Amino acid sequence: MQIEKDLKGKNFEETLESKVWSTIKQSPYYDSSDSQGIATQLRFHPEPELSVLGSRIWANAVEVSSSSPKANNATILYQLQNGADALIIHASESTNWSILLKDVQLEYISVYILPEKSVRDAISFLNYLEQVKFPSGKLKGAILWSPTGSLFEEERDWTKALKDAHSLIEKTKLFHNFSPMTFDFSRYANAGATGLTEVEYGLGEIIETASGLKREGVELQKWFSKICIHTAVGEPHFPEMVKLKAIRILTSELAKKFDVNLGIEQIQVIASSSLWTKSLIDKNNNFIRQTYEGLAGILGGCNVLWVRKWDGDESDALNSRIARNVSSVLKEESYLDKVMDPMAGSFYLESIQKEFIELIQVAISKLEKEGGWLSHFQSKAVHERVKSERLAAQEKVKENQLSKVGVNRYQASGKLINNLAFQPIQESGYELQPSRETYLIEQEILKK
Repeated sequence: MQIEKDLKGKNFEETLESKVWSTIKQSPYYDSSDSQGIATQLRFHPEPELSVLGSRIWANAVEVSSSSPKANNATILYQLQNGADALIIHASESTNWSILLKDVQLEYISVYILPEKSVRDAISFLNYLEQVKFPSGKLKGAILWSPTGSLFEEERDWTKALKDAHSLIEKTKLFHNFSPMTFDFSRYANAGATGLTEVEYGLGEIIETASGLKREGVELQKWFSKICIHTAVGEPHFPEMVKLKAIRILTSELAKKFDVNLGIEQIQVIASSSLWTKSLIDKNNNFIRQTYEGLAGILGGCNVLWVRKWDGDESDALNSRIARNVSSVLKEESYLDKVMDPMAGSFYLESIQKEFIELIQVAISKLEKEGGWLSHFQSKAVHERVKSERLAAQEKVKENQLSKVGVNRYQASGKLINNLAFQPIQESGYELQPSRETYLIEQEILKK
């Protein structure tokens, strides 16, 4: 065969094949036999009311604080006037919502409330809406909290966490387009887990919560119809697109186990750019990384794109502007709003999507037989697995087995060096903190 001649004696599998997340085989060539003729064309949202909006719609989210309401209000208005149409607001119980949201027309945007400490922070926003008599049918968005997520942070009592979830469901029952909770799959990805582990444990959280709420008497048909999932989009590029589509398919199938008919387009998916893939070394490469992650998020079918400012509180105006504009460039200059699901029918993507879904189905079955997500969480089996995958990836970067431009390949020198200050990442208790795959190299280079 010609390929054997071209390889000049090298092993075919070792030279041309690779594995995604150390599990899914990638071949150099695919044809219709690999996808078995399947073309899973999905609809990621209902038909838009106005055809001029394009076939494909997603919201462009920006992150804002609420600690200084007047100054933060000016920031919000500026962001909304310059391309953003969704807000992710860090909320506290004492937030002055009337000042923070002055002149903000909530009915035309989406709002995502990220509680700083507890569910009471989100309830303060809902109380504000009641006070101003905001029309319940016009609120879009979600609360970025879940009972399972709270166990990692401030709450260890599962019974109390479920009661908090129940109270949010009751408080938001008239807001038909606003989700009372969001399952944070991104926690695992940003802490260093593979895409397979992220989805397995994320779906495990949904199963655990649905089972608990069912015992509390919650009507699951309505609850599932408002479900919201937050995932992080990182690397590898194409499998991350597959991951997003698989999340929709698997969540819809999972709902059937609870006798709920959940349409693919009913599932709200927030895709944020990964924190795990960013680096403190040669920091400007992060602009490139967040752009192709945004591309993967849109092609994978997100409803909200959140390009995160990769150096957190130190982000300057330029960093903030570039993060906000990624979505606009991909829409207005790349025309990604013209086709609903351009991935459909790709022999390569359909093939690995099929294998991804099958692997997750087997993993979820095994997880449930071993006591479910909560049992794994309480025994810290969840933490041990994520940390093991994290360290394995970090070691690969350190040993040059995994290339990172600007870090272990094509490093900057002299005046071109542009690094950020190193701060150690610490975890305690049941926490899973965001990390970086370049962390071990950063320790060696930036602590000198």
